[in-house]
Amino acid sequence: MQLKKGYILIPALIGLVISTMFLVVQTRAFDLIEWNYNFCHALYGFTFPFVMSYLSFELSKVQKIPLILVIKRILSIPWYTWPLAFVRVMWRSIVRDVSEGICWIPLAGVAYVLLGSIGNEVFVDPATNGIPFTLAYENFVADVFGMSLFLLVTFPFVTRQKKARALLTSNA
Repeated sequence: MQLKKGYILIPALIGLVISTMFLVVQTRAFDLIEWNYNFCHALYGFTFPFVMSYLSFELSKVQKIPLILVIKRILSIPWYTWPLAFVRVMWRSIVRDVSEGICWIPLAGVAYVLLGSIGNEVFVDPATNGIPFTLAYENFVADVFGMSLFLLVTFPFVTRQKKARALLTSNA
C-alpha cells in the first residue's frame, strides 16, 4: 500500500493515539493490566502493526544495480566527505519517498509483531518468569487475536487501493 503525501502519518498517529490512551487510562483511571492482561496483549497485537508496517518495501520498486557499479559509485566519493554524502543521500531518499508515496504493508507489520510475540511468549517469558509456554499460551493467542483484528480493519483499505491501482494500470 502506498501512502501519499497527506496520508503518510495517519497509521503512525492511530497507533500513537491508541498507545497514549492506554497509558492515560492505565496511569490515571484504571489498572488495565491488573484487570485483564490478555486484553493488553490483544491491544499490543492490534496497535503495534500500525507502526511496524512502515518497515516494509515493495519488491517491484527495488532497483537492482550491478555490484560493480555500486562499488564504483562508493569509491568515487572522497572518504572524508562520506558522512555528509550519506546525509545528502538520505535526504534525497526521504524527499523522493514522500513525493512518490511511502510503502506501508499491513502483512509485513503483522509478521514483525508476530515474530516479536513468538520470541517473547515462547523464549523470554519462560526464561524470566519460569512459566512454560504451555501454561501461558493465552497471551500469545491474545496477541494473534489483536493482529487478526488489525488485518480485518485494514483489509478494506488495502483491497480498495489494489483495485484502484489495477484500474489505473488497465486504463493506461
